[in-house]
Amino acid sequence: MRLARRLVVWTRHARRCVRSHRSLFLINGFLFLLLLIAQFDDGQLDDDADVNYAPIPADGVDLLDDVDYALETFQYIRDMQVGRALVQSVVEPKRTVRSFDCAAWSAWRRPTRAPRVEPDVEWQTLSDTQLNMQLFIYSAYMDRRNNSLYPDVNSVQLLVMARRTANQTIFCQFYDDDSLHPAAIVRAHAREIWQRGWDPRNRFYIPALITCPIPAQLASAAPPAFVSLTSKPCNQPANLLPVQGRQPTAVQDKVVVCVKGMDFLKDVSIELVEWLELQYLLGADRVVFYTYYVHPQTAKVLDFYERERKLVQVSLTLPGESPNQPFIRSNFIWRNRQQKRRNELMPYNDCLYRHIGTHRYVLIADIDEAIVPLKYGDWPTMLDNIRRQYEYADDFTAISTINVFKFPNLTTEIDESIPKYMYMLRHRRRSAALSKRGDYGKSFMYSPNVATVFNHFALHRLRPRLRNTVYVDPGVALKLHYKDSCPIESRDECPDLLHRTVDDPSLDRFAPNLTQRVTAVLKTLNMI
Repeated sequence: MRLARRLVVWTRHARRCVRSHRSLFLINGFLFLLLLIAQFDDGQLDDDADVNYAPIPADGVDLLDDVDYALETFQYIRDMQVGRALVQSVVEPKRTVRSFDCAAWSAWRRPTRAPRVEPDVEWQTLSDTQLNMQLFIYSAYMDRRNNSLYPDVNSVQLLVMARRTANQTIFCQFYDDDSLHPAAIVRAHAREIWQRGWDPRNRFYIPALITCPIPAQLASAAPPAFVSLTSKPCNQPANLLPVQGRQPTAVQDKVVVCVKGMDFLKDVSIELVEWLELQYLLGADRVVFYTYYVHPQTAKVLDFYERERKLVQVSLTLPGESPNQPFIRSNFIWRNRQQKRRNELMPYNDCLYRHIGTHRYVLIADIDEAIVPLKYGDWPTMLDNIRRQYEYADDFTAISTINVFKFPNLTTEIDESIPKYMYMLRHRRRSAALSKRGDYGKSFMYSPNVATVFNHFALHRLRPRLRNTVYVDPGVALKLHYKDSCPIESRDECPDLLHRTVDDPSLDRFAPNLTQRVTAVLKTLNMI
């Protein structure tokens, strides 16, 4: 009866949210299946059954919990329709720094994890079964930027993945040297790097930013060397991270390009050389690759550029109970689209915080994309001229470019005068229609003003009264997006995007130099 009553309530919410008779029929059919399933005892997968790659809660699966979960989701969709859905603030109000004294540290115990001099790229954990808390901690960075959350002190920022949601109270323990002498304990502030409007479900590993204010009594001392997270003040921590970026540096008008977790079983080495050389030609000061697994030939290219050019590789794994065997992980990543989107936010934001003290612009890009300046010779010149157009040149969060698709596999118009290994240059046709502002665009994040970033734009801002995104006129720059097929999100526009095309000369003026550079690298690597 409990299940039947919940399904009746669920159906009412579904009817309010769904206008289509066909969709309502499918939903009612699904509810009927749930009723049938409820008549049987829960069973386990046979040894030879298909692997279930979806994340499973540590406390098991319960059908009534699933119904409640779906009911909450439909309620959220309904609230969105009537304008009552919760939208998290992207600017934080001022908070008080709260410090704790562990009875002159008599109750303090050394962390169970040994300190490391170099940044630890593996996940560390904060788990508390009593509070139903589970955090997987990736990295920690010193942050001296002006902000509205703790405007009077500096902070240490930690990037974590929370199992479901980071809604518990968290505390930071600071240590001032390699001997792990305790310096201070403060209450932290957590922000999910996600908006429920994108997807209200919370049964995922959700990225979050944990901000630990450095109390005023430590202002004159050296920045903390290590930091730990605990669920209660003075608890013995099971995690210990080195604080990166402790030495002050000067932020320069340079661009760092950040590439999300690479997971390529196939060989993309030759295309990658062309893409990398184009980034350097257009003004990238550094390129950072986060990698799960890449083909040995692709790894050969990355290793070469790491030795010879301004490229950094960062090894990446999935948190918690997610699989990390290369082939199983690859299958998991591509079968769990919504978890994949959340996972991508970790390397994006880690790359931002790696460069808040050195690079003014952080460009998040994929290797099938190229932002091409049309009026200027490179990105730094273009960005400088765009900033000069505004009265307050430094009050924005991001500079975004308009997307345009190129579908090389669907056109026979290939410029045969260009070497076969120049993938981007050989395919000149592009869609005549440009994407709408904000659709598929990529942004140069302005690091002095940004607390967190999403795939396409800045998310949390450091201070109020900052501009949102400044959009570049398509006559000034375009983002070329090379795709094998039309994205499912643009299915209504696909016929027009695929079949109404124009010639694209945007890369012509870079072609001779680009071809020369790519040819030299491929010969050095014995790839041609």
